Amino acid sequence: MRLLLAIALLFGMAMPASAQRYDGELENPDRSQIGSRFKRASETAGEIETRRLQRRVARCVYDRHEELSDKILAHSSFGRIDFTAIEVDPDDLFDALDVDRCIGRAMKHNTYSMHMRIRFSTLRNLLAEEAYLEANDDPLTLDAATPALLTNRYLYDSMSKRDSAIANMSDCLVHADPAGSHAVLAELPGSDGEGEAIEALSGALGKCLGSGASTGVSGSMIRQVLADGLWSRSHFGTDGAAQ
Repeated sequence: MRLLLAIALLFGMAMPASAQRYDGELENPDRSQIGSRFKRASETAGEIETRRLQRRVARCVYDRHEELSDKILAHSSFGRIDFTAIEVDPDDLFDALDVDRCIGRAMKHNTYSMHMRIRFSTLRNLLAEEAYLEANDDPLTLDAATPALLTNRYLYDSMSKRDSAIANMSDCLVHADPAGSHAVLAELPGSDGEGEAIEALSGALGKCLGSGASTGVSGSMIRQVLADGLWSRSHFGTDGAAQ
């Protein structure tokens, strides 16, 4: 089972900090590390800094607009936001969330300007991480009666095949190892700690992806899938899931 997550951030010396919606689809090159049960795509220093910038922007957005961010999360799936339900036009979403202002705040002091292109789905999943961590200092506690899959997710019956597959995988990972899933999000993106937490999650990854899966999975992909699963389990809940 191969799941590809498309994330694109392009930077250039153009206008002061600004953001654009990005609806294209890019695939990461298959650069793999050896020594892991799963092939995990390596990251350059620039990619790591990009992921950390994403984190800072998402934290700023969530801090400034928690209510709208929660509304977006409650009316979306991994790859789709229901703009009718959140009552915001797609062209107005970045302004409503003050994304440009947050990019400016996230920029390093020696950076003159920055131009950022980001998919709605990427922003949604970054916000899922922030919302989950804001609500949960400790890992979720699931008992033996907790169902492996959440069937009360928003848009559950009308998800695309891709979103449905990702939802099932994220639910499986969180159900198999809620503490290990939490540990990944607790680490700084691209850090050694994150890599170690992902390695420690290899048992759940083997169960949920299958030992014969050809993956080439990046840390960013794993983190976003876990964020979706943890936030969904925390928000929609089931009997036995901590709230």
